[in-house]
Amino acid sequence: MKRFIACASLFLIFATAVAQQKAGPYKVNKEFNLSPTGKLTLRCSDANVSIKGTNRTNAHVKIYREVTGKGLWINNRDEFYVDVQELNGDLLVEERLSDASTFLFFGYINQKHTIDIELPKTASVEIKGDDGEILIHHVDGSIAVNVEDADVELVGCSGNEFSFDMEDGDLSMDGGAGKVEVNAVDGSVGITNGNFTHVDVRMSDGNIKVATSIANEGRYYINAGDGLVSFTVLNGGGTFDVRHGDRRVTAEGNFKRVQETEDRSRFELANGTAKVDVRADDARVRLIQN
Repeated sequence: MKRFIACASLFLIFATAVAQQKAGPYKVNKEFNLSPTGKLTLRCSDANVSIKGTNRTNAHVKIYREVTGKGLWINNRDEFYVDVQELNGDLLVEERLSDASTFLFFGYINQKHTIDIELPKTASVEIKGDDGEILIHHVDGSIAVNVEDADVELVGCSGNEFSFDMEDGDLSMDGGAGKVEVNAVDGSVGITNGNFTHVDVRMSDGNIKVATSIANEGRYYINAGDGLVSFTVLNGGGTFDVRHGDRRVTAEGNFKRVQETEDRSRFELANGTAKVDVRADDARVRLIQN
């Protein structure tokens, strides 16, 4: 009797595995209402995301998710669906997944998960996710991204407000103006061709590279632990206050050193009144005038 129960249980496991392999992909390919000045809110997990600003007057959402694999696992139910809500000119796209009863004994599971959204280029974007890759291009509204281990890339986004909250992962940003704030743990931050009046970047470990013009009365703050801090001035001038754990501070260009102590270096760059503050524990610091 016990042997029969064991065999039956093994059969159920195999049956579950076969059913999982035969399950078809989940697909969305549909247009939704989104005002040109509205906000897209996307909540997702482990997806490769592409969001593109266009001249369209609504949003086109394409989602593809397929899970395949071989081996022995128990999966009572893998319920995945996408909840889309049109909210007075805004759009909420939220993935929902219930897979708490999945146990993998041996074998492998593959997942292909992509999200492609076209929307009005003047709309704003807010993303909350976990892993994956996120590409946002030619979106001119505000952008806020909160992720764990994802890599984030922005191209041609000319808005005035950017916010990133990340754990591990890389941030690459080409262009932008106004205000940018970054809170990260590990990884790297690379910002090029900026025209910001407010920069606030905080990271524990990793490299921070910022290249931007600096505005009179603008405020620029970088706080780093280990790694490299590189701040390139594309245009403008002001005062630069660097507090550091050692003296690995270099300045290239027309910087004038006005103070140097064991833990502090101060510089001035003519033709501007911006204030740049850098706090570095064990990180190397480079100031560059383009």
